Amino acid sequence: MSTTYEHAHSSRSPVMGYDVRKEIQRRLQHHVVSSTEEVLLWTHRLDPRDHKSWYSTAFQGWLQDHRLRSECDIHESQLAPLAIRGAASAEGACSVSWHFAWTRAFRAATQVSERVALETAIHEIVTAEEDWAQRMALPLLGLAWACVETAVKGGDDMQLHVAQLAVRLYGAFAKESPVYALVFGELLKRCAWEEFEAWWATGGQWSLSSSTYARNREALNLANSSVKFIGELYRVAMCPPSFPRNALSLLCPSRSLWVAIEQLRAVGSLFSYMDPSRLAVGVPSGAGRAKRMTKLKRLSSLTTWIAWSAPGSIRRCRSPKSRVQASQ
Repeated sequence: MSTTYEHAHSSRSPVMGYDVRKEIQRRLQHHVVSSTEEVLLWTHRLDPRDHKSWYSTAFQGWLQDHRLRSECDIHESQLAPLAIRGAASAEGACSVSWHFAWTRAFRAATQVSERVALETAIHEIVTAEEDWAQRMALPLLGLAWACVETAVKGGDDMQLHVAQLAVRLYGAFAKESPVYALVFGELLKRCAWEEFEAWWATGGQWSLSSSTYARNREALNLANSSVKFIGELYRVAMCPPSFPRNALSLLCPSRSLWVAIEQLRAVGSLFSYMDPSRLAVGVPSGAGRAKRMTKLKRLSSLTTWIAWSAPGSIRRCRSPKSRVQASQ
């Protein structure tokens, strides 16, 4: 399962997110962006002239302002993390399902692997909606959440399948409308993060550590799946190195002296998808970069040893980061 960001970006495979972004960049040079599309881009912090905003800066800006939605805000049913929907007590919060024109085709795409059938389903998805931009791209948001939910609920094979499906959708949208492709890619990152954060944020009202999910094995499985899906998205170059770096920081906060075994296993799982040296991409050079790399490598080795040392155990242990700091 291990791979590197560098390998993903050197691949010429048509299912690599990097290649799709290059194609979008080429198309936008000859594409007149309508006023509706321009509003859609700026609403999601995307600059059609700056491809860096497509990949990382738009998400980082959103993340700085992001706050986990409150229970009273859960009025869009399936367009919310599984952790929150499972704990919502508001009447009707989990009972209304959103139905989009692409729903049936999406289900078909998650159940087939034969190339022709998959391409047919993807084409049906992309052409299903008359207006993907309606209600500030609500159909695109629904599609992004559908990808995340299907991946998290499925096993390892489904997570890989959905990650590759997401990139193929990204490429298919690029051929129809580069703007829709960019917005879909950005919303996918945000939805994947919200799902991950809902499970793993320390002290979160619906987090894995809350009383809501105490000793809940199914919740733990879903939480771990949210980590693996981030790994798969990184694997197919649909998110930048800063994305798993943010995830690692949330799993093992630098100020925390104690972490749960489950957190360490999640860190080990995320590391299995990447070469830690590639996580420094985008980090300014100098002493800070070298220090970060040293901590990441030590964290990787420590979690490999600790996270699998007590299978089935639910206990807390000293944070690997605190060990790293103590050793310096």
